[in-house]
Amino acid sequence: MEPQMLNRKRFICDNQDEEPQSKTKKCLLDTDVTQRDKCGDPSSPQDCCADHLDKSVALAQLISVWSDTERTGKRVLLQLQSRETTENTLLNDSVNQRFLEFHRDITEECGAEDKQHSWAVIEKKEEIVMYGPYYPKYNEGKHSEDVIIRQTEELLESNGAAQARTVYVFTMNSPCLSRNSEPPCMLKLVQKAKEWWLRFRVKTNIGYNKCWGFKGTKETMFRAVNFSQVEALRNSENYEEYTAQNMTGGNPVCENVYTLLRNLLNGEPFIFRLSLQGIEWKSYFKGMQTIPEAARVTEKLRHEISRMTEEAQSLSTETCLRAEEHVGRGQTFARDFSFDSQITQDATDDLRLAFQKCWEEMVRDKYAETLRDKLTDDFNQCANRLFIDDFVKVTSSFLRVGRIQCAGEKQQVT
Repeated sequence: MEPQMLNRKRFICDNQDEEPQSKTKKCLLDTDVTQRDKCGDPSSPQDCCADHLDKSVALAQLISVWSDTERTGKRVLLQLQSRETTENTLLNDSVNQRFLEFHRDITEECGAEDKQHSWAVIEKKEEIVMYGPYYPKYNEGKHSEDVIIRQTEELLESNGAAQARTVYVFTMNSPCLSRNSEPPCMLKLVQKAKEWWLRFRVKTNIGYNKCWGFKGTKETMFRAVNFSQVEALRNSENYEEYTAQNMTGGNPVCENVYTLLRNLLNGEPFIFRLSLQGIEWKSYFKGMQTIPEAARVTEKLRHEISRMTEEAQSLSTETCLRAEEHVGRGQTFARDFSFDSQITQDATDDLRLAFQKCWEEMVRDKYAETLRDKLTDDFNQCANRLFIDDFVKVTSSFLRVGRIQCAGEKQQVT
């Protein structure tokens, strides 16, 4: 039997940049579910309603807990520190496949996009309604999920809502778990998914490509991690010894971050790529202008400095290496570089030393930056896993949240 072909249509919103009209609406999360006509098809309706009520109370408690980002952030740190494994965040195969199909359609129509955006699909009996993509307006305090929630609500409240079965919400980065002026997007979507289930009997699937955690790349938990702190950690046996080294004016990391960093450095050799370009690259070699000969900089000397740094840039695009290997390559380059014969021996010696100093500073900064990025990525993934683990217990009947596994990605157990 041939599968049924569903009609597809695009929903174009003419006023997507406008604020939705204000509507007075009672929050269904606060409504006694025994007042509803349907509680499903239980053998004992009273038991079913009691179960729904218990889960509604548990959901409200979880939302309250996860609204306290300081508390949950510490919990995520402890989870990472313990190195206990938690369930992965991938969606199951059938839901994942639907997201991939919708993503292909959106990409064919609107083009591929790497930056943050969101789109959604309402799947009905005989029709699929697709809308988006929408982009955040951070200068106005608007996230892309805000528009998705508003548009989904309007479409479900329209005349065709009775045939709706499932809502698929895609967002490039997972919905945020922390937000300055209002509830974070993840909590808002969970609440809306519950509301849409109670009002329309519609299930919701939320899929994303990257784990954003609380603040994504703007996470400040690990900002104190720099090269000097890493060196102090390597020269210590425990946190007390580490903090003693920082009493001369350093800015030590907290004990939880210390443990995470030690675990990371005690694992597989930490390798990284020097991927710097343009102004950022050139900024590291300004120090070469301070050599003694630079007091009477000539055009020839200026040209040699420029030529040396430009040729060295090819070293930054090669394979990942350990920090000491990057430093060694810079030293070898400086030693073997051939200067113009018109440059004095004293000047070339000074330039080689100045280059090595600038190169080592760049490697140290990039090393610390890569460590911070790795810690942040692990932290964000752990935050998402813990969130999903907490909420799946009380939302599995109407909501799935998880990362989308792209075609060709190594298969993982879901």
